[in-house]
Amino acid sequence: MTIGSTIIGDEQLAAVMRHMTDTASRKVMAAGSAKAAQFIAKRIKASIPSSHKGARRGIGWRRLKKSEARDGGAKAGVKVGKPSKAKIKERPPSQKGKGFGAQNAHWVFYGVGPKSIKSGQPRVTGKKGGPVRHTGGHKPFAPPARETAKRNKSAAMAIYKQAAAQALSNEVRKGKAF
Repeated sequence: MTIGSTIIGDEQLAAVMRHMTDTASRKVMAAGSAKAAQFIAKRIKASIPSSHKGARRGIGWRRLKKSEARDGGAKAGVKVGKPSKAKIKERPPSQKGKGFGAQNAHWVFYGVGPKSIKSGQPRVTGKKGGPVRHTGGHKPFAPPARETAKRNKSAAMAIYKQAAAQALSNEVRKGKAF
């Protein structure tokens, strides 16, 4: 038995093993995070009242890039993910105001302060600028998305564990995990 002897290629083998564990762990964690983010996005959509169905289209999720989360991850919330053409469609000119669509879904969670506009008609007193017309505001219709995510944390973690275990078994079956 010799102490301190090295086998040729052991450093390369160790590097390959480190690379395999890094990529496998990233795939496993990304799969679990994606499933959990999908669940959280569904819960956030469910917290929005049905009268503001257009705002539900503004809720989404996406996987994080390697530069954003080295070990894989995902996020869910307002204006997250790729918008589809159905989300960005224009309002007909006959409908006045902005409305609660995908582009302003955050209004449902944060509310809007009191607003007012000036009409173009001159005042009775003869001064320029028109009378001020108050268009109102509103309070939030739904709890903040962060609160909804916190309330569903344990269910999201259970989904994360299940999806991560499934991804790990797939990686082991392929022979790429370790």
